[in-house]
Amino acid sequence: MKIIGITGGIGSGKSTFCGFLAAMGVPVFECDSQVKRLYKEDTEFAKWVAENILEETFSGELSLKRLSYVVFSHPEKLAALEEQVFKRLTPRLEAWIASQNTPAVVIESAILNKVPEIAALCGTIVEVTSEKAMERAAARDGVSIGAINKRAQVQQRFDADIIIRNDGSLEELHEEAKNFYNLYCK
Repeated sequence: MKIIGITGGIGSGKSTFCGFLAAMGVPVFECDSQVKRLYKEDTEFAKWVAENILEETFSGELSLKRLSYVVFSHPEKLAALEEQVFKRLTPRLEAWIASQNTPAVVIESAILNKVPEIAALCGTIVEVTSEKAMERAAARDGVSIGAINKRAQVQQRFDADIIIRNDGSLEELHEEAKNFYNLYCK
């Protein structure tokens, strides 16, 4: 089975690209959504996050908006959070890969370069890039470009095997995904 890592900065279109691949039958492990599941399902971890990262008493649910603000304003808290997240995420990912029975699977992560254990699983690394990324992300998230810039600073570029440029239309990105699927996912 081919394991493909897809990365890219905020607003680059990596999730849309992965969505097109998923619609063609390629299983996609979305690291962001899996981390959000961790926060909801692992109450001990959520409590640790509240107490150690947010420095507040755990109320039963984390405010992801507040968490984002705190970690992107304090690099040391981001590093501590990422260390704990990846300890929990990597075994979930490995079990997910083992459960798949397809010619290819995709791991989607904006910070693939920061997790050598996950990047090492990937036979091919793809980076989705876009000149329009900051504007797209600000519009999508309803925040300023400055806020997006803070997030983007921690998403360092990866030395990718393949670059997908996403500066055109949604239809053009869909065509890129079809071509990629035919070349790498069958």
